[in-house]
Amino acid sequence: MVVQLDFAQNFAFVIQQEVQCAFYYRQQATLFTVYFKAGPEHRNMVIISDSLTHDNKFVHAAQKIIIDFIKTEYPNVSAINYVTDGAISHFKSKLFLYLACN
Repeated sequence: MVVQLDFAQNFAFVIQQEVQCAFYYRQQATLFTVYFKAGPEHRNMVIISDSLTHDNKFVHAAQKIIIDFIKTEYPNVSAINYVTDGAISHFKSKLFLYLACN
């Protein structure tokens, strides 16, 4: 199975016809996009979080969700190949590699 991971960006929530002062206090969310390819089948997942930091702890928590999903939906998968943008701060850390090996 091939799994492609990437942070989309932080998105600000915009409410239609909001008062002017709300412009300075918008809530934000992080989108973490995941693409799965298992044989001929393609699937997508988006993990939405209110944590705005793109660090290895967030990726570690997201990877637990991803691995649980793969174990549930594709029980006969024996290997996962990760494709990322290679950011050192979160995809090449010891936590990412530790969870990938377990």
